[in-house]
Amino acid sequence: MALEDELVDELARLSGVALLLCRDRALAEDLAAEAIMRVLRRTRVADIERVRPYLRRTLVNLVIRDRRRKAAESVATARSWSKAVDVEPGDVATTRSELRRALDSLPLEQRVVVVLRYFDDMTAAQVAKTLRIPVGTVESRASRAIATMRAVLRGGDEQ
Repeated sequence: MALEDELVDELARLSGVALLLCRDRALAEDLAAEAIMRVLRRTRVADIERVRPYLRRTLVNLVIRDRRRKAAESVATARSWSKAVDVEPGDVATTRSELRRALDSLPLEQRVVVVLRYFDDMTAAQVAKTLRIPVGTVESRASRAIATMRAVLRGGDEQ
């Protein structure tokens, strides 16, 4: 596959990851393109596999920067969600909108770990290397995030 084709595929993949992080398709596409542009400006790309970790890290940094900028511009709006009927954990049927709601309930650091770990199918070690944090931090953030998401999906209060 030609490098140009690989970059187009990587743009689509990064856009998907960014969409899960920022919940805005246009912004996700912009951030993914920005990440690719920044990495390509600094490195010579012969093999996309070699720069993929840099692309992910750059994307995460751009998402965080955008989030901080928006937080500085406006006050966060409180969200109110209705509680669902109590069900057993095995009985929870999740739709995409329920999963998005649960993912949106997470702090950005936890959401980044969940998206990279479970949606982008990275190992804890790969996530740790990408985010430059200890593996234990990745595991604890993932654990807390899953607990929060379960509570949201069950209709309980967020943790």
